Amino acid sequence: MAIGGNIGFRKVFGGGGSGTFGPGVTLGFNVPFGTNAVNLPDIGKGRTTPDNTINRIKSHAISDGLFSRPTLYNIVMTKPPKLKGWSGDHLRKIGFNCNNITIPGNNIATKPIKTYGLKKEYAYNKLFDEVTSSFYLSEQMDEYHFFESWQELMYAPNHSLGWYNDYVSHLEIHQLSRNVEKGTSNDLGIVCKFTLVDAYPKLISPLQLDYSRSNDIQKFTVNWTFRDMIIEPTNSKRTSGNLFNDFSDLNPLEKSFKLFRDFNQNSGNLGVVRDLARGNIRFT
Repeated sequence: MAIGGNIGFRKVFGGGGSGTFGPGVTLGFNVPFGTNAVNLPDIGKGRTTPDNTINRIKSHAISDGLFSRPTLYNIVMTKPPKLKGWSGDHLRKIGFNCNNITIPGNNIATKPIKTYGLKKEYAYNKLFDEVTSSFYLSEQMDEYHFFESWQELMYAPNHSLGWYNDYVSHLEIHQLSRNVEKGTSNDLGIVCKFTLVDAYPKLISPLQLDYSRSNDIQKFTVNWTFRDMIIEPTNSKRTSGNLFNDFSDLNPLEKSFKLFRDFNQNSGNLGVVRDLARGNIRFT
């Protein structure tokens, strides 16, 4: 016959009597004894988990190139053809002073449809939020003047509206890698390229002046709107700008595809580039 049970004790101190306040304090314990008493070992002791060792975790992180860093990025702006007076060197300097930018997310618009039973949500459109970016302002305020000139193509000082195709362009956001094998001798390698199609600066924030910020760098915000986004992940080294470089390991069909895509990318034919990315144009 198994003999066992529990020994318990409970005592209330204070409360309930005259001259006391509150419910009091309860102290107690409950101790199992006998053949039915069970003492559980500490969790995690006496058992190994080979798949969760620190070496395995480190190996996975290193084999994947460690982790993506939000500080490794750059932007490449292409000005609209109608925007005169800004060279490629100006655009590179302005892009270098971009201290903050957001890669847009995807939002699928849906509508509920119910024929019978439970309703279903069907996708019918793809929506994008505006992209927010922040720029350091140089001494000559070139960054501010550049975007102001761009917006004059949309709404001129004489209150006339511009044509859509005259002020849209494309903006590239590059996520970079710390892995030196993915880069070149001059720059870090590109892990993924996000191209905003038909982009333009919709909002330029006010410039705040303040006597108390004598040690701060002046910044302002630019909000971008765009029509579509092309996402191009890459595992190859960054090309040096020559269309015929870094294609030696491709078969003729892949080489033709990349040459055709890069030619249209450099020529500003983003509609063709987008159709290539979506598979609307195929090489056979």
